[in-house]
Amino acid sequence: MNTLSSFIREHRDAIVREWVSRAQGLPSAKGLTHARLHDHVPTILDRLADAIDRCDEGPRPLEDLPEQHAILRFHDGYDLRQVVAEYRLLRHVITEMYAERGGLSPDARANMTPLTVMHETVDRAISEAVDQYAVERDRVRDQFIAMLGHDLRDPLNTILFTQHGQLSRPGLDAATIKAATRTVNAAKRMERMIADLLDFARGRLGGGISVIPVAFNARTLICETVHEIADTHPGRDVQCVVEHASGNFAVEWDSDRIAQVIANLLGNALAHGRDPVIVNTADEGDTLAIEVSNRGEIPGDVLPHLFDPFMPGASDTRRDGLGLGLYIVQQIAHGHGGTVAAKSTNDHTTIAVRLPRRAGESQLHPEPS
Repeated sequence: MNTLSSFIREHRDAIVREWVSRAQGLPSAKGLTHARLHDHVPTILDRLADAIDRCDEGPRPLEDLPEQHAILRFHDGYDLRQVVAEYRLLRHVITEMYAERGGLSPDARANMTPLTVMHETVDRAISEAVDQYAVERDRVRDQFIAMLGHDLRDPLNTILFTQHGQLSRPGLDAATIKAATRTVNAAKRMERMIADLLDFARGRLGGGISVIPVAFNARTLICETVHEIADTHPGRDVQCVVEHASGNFAVEWDSDRIAQVIANLLGNALAHGRDPVIVNTADEGDTLAIEVSNRGEIPGDVLPHLFDPFMPGASDTRRDGLGLGLYIVQQIAHGHGGTVAAKSTNDHTTIAVRLPRRAGESQLHPEPS
């Protein structure tokens, strides 16, 4: 009979292959390459075999590998539950393969069954406890964000009101005007960040971002919003080809939210892409598509997580923002019954929002990103 440590070393590659095939079923593993998925696992198995040989019951038998793996998974978009699930799967694979291929005697194999059942029961208990803990932690955190956003708005409105009043006074010298204008601009940036936080909290607390549909012409709104943003970036090549698009652009959407979508998409393209930045739209019958394109390519490891909140490099629509811009775009699209998807190849990136002509009238199938 092979000892467990020698079995792990001998069958390490087979264990990794089987583990990868199962771990690929985890939601956050979507889009990860084989190499990215197994990362530290072969070395973890080597250290595990060494620890078994040493009968190592110390606090760090695997040294710093679990910490490195946790950091990598965090940046891959995993939550706490899925990190735990990976370790559960690894233990299950080792136990299952050892029982089948470890050369155990019939009696030893029979004795493995209750141990396997015990491990699975304890693992499930750990998973359920972690799930509930994470759900409660997220609920409290999101409520805190929502309350913080609301509480910050009152003093911020006071600052804006005071500075606008000061700017309206006649006879101000240039230095005073400059200082007051800087204060107003900084307060407006803070106002946008607070609005993003509140939208994030609404989306995460289960209600989603609410939409209030009104009838209007989408082409007019899109053009006005693009020109307004282009005017604030005079050195950039922002092109609005929507003006020349053909079709019917009568819609029933939340106009303020759609303007927010366009602003966030343009902000993202201007911050992270190269010119020209092109905004286009297309009449697709029951749906309308809004596309924002730019030169530049999104890294392959970032693209699957582009719409995740707070992900570094994924959804920073403004250099002074919170990394929530593209997440909010996604939530607004979902609130209208639509989808958003990104494509990035050959030094070219396009993010397309597709919405039913009337908000919530139909649910579109998500497109692969």
